[in-house]
Amino acid sequence: MEVLQDNIIIILCGLSLRIVMSIVGQNWVQTYHHTISFMLLPVITYIITKVISGNIALSLGMVGALSIIRFRTPVKNPLELIMYFALITIGIAGQIKIIYGLYLVTVMVGVILLVHFIGIIFPWSKNKIFSFNYSDGRLFNTAEITSSINLPILKNSVLLNQSSIDFTNGVYIYKIASINKKDIDKLIDALEDEKKNIKSIVTDFN
Repeated sequence: MEVLQDNIIIILCGLSLRIVMSIVGQNWVQTYHHTISFMLLPVITYIITKVISGNIALSLGMVGALSIIRFRTPVKNPLELIMYFALITIGIAGQIKIIYGLYLVTVMVGVILLVHFIGIIFPWSKNKIFSFNYSDGRLFNTAEITSSINLPILKNSVLLNQSSIDFTNGVYIYKIASINKKDIDKLIDALEDEKKNIKSIVTDFN
């Protein structure tokens, strides 16, 4: 009975993190695979911890068995890696003392929502404080601009997420992102004088 109760709690903990991440715009968690992972990973860790606890021989055997497993799914960003680590920790904490798992989830939810509300209250902070990840799964409006010359207006823009030089083709590549589509439109309009030097502009608007 206690095992069933603990498992229900840690499943709800994982589901809570999935819901909060979705609320703040981390849409990569909305897939079927991530939703199930957030619910089952703590349970799997809980069972493993319970099975090997107090048995050194079994613990060593389990380590050997788990070492065979290879996780080849690429992690898209550091936050995704942290979430997986947190889900594993919730499972371990659930087996040792469930209150630790609840405390961890409470702190994580608090921090995630705090950072989200800071961005809502102070919209400018999203451009000034945070650096957008061009492919972090959030619904940002993005644009990739390729130019034959270096463009200071893009290089110094607060919307710039990433810039690189393709030496093979002799072009500069700028990736910009913003929650506000008008910001990107305004920046692209400002490039009118550099039109002859721009090779391509690829936008992805929501």
